[in-house]
Amino acid sequence: MFIKLHVTAGAKNERVVREGPARYRVSVREAPRGGEANKRLCALFAARFGVPPRAVRIVSGHHAPSKMLSVDDRALAREAAKAAEKRRGGECRNH
Repeated sequence: MFIKLHVTAGAKNERVVREGPARYRVSVREAPRGGEANKRLCALFAARFGVPPRAVRIVSGHHAPSKMLSVDDRALAREAAKAAEKRRGGECRNH
């Protein structure tokens, strides 16, 4: 899955606002130095989609406010299956 973002780094408050199906406006507290704002951005979207941080990567815009993120579809599917299993309460097995 690809997500388009506009990021404000060094903001007073963190926030994520969805502007469309795959478009977000994001504010992070970290300054845009040494990749800290990008790391925080990936961590926010990993938590938002319930995937490990390694499943989220910046495809373009590493040094710009407009960015494109990629979230690994396989990781999304695994997390969705885990959530569905939890909702069902697991399977009852007789051994």
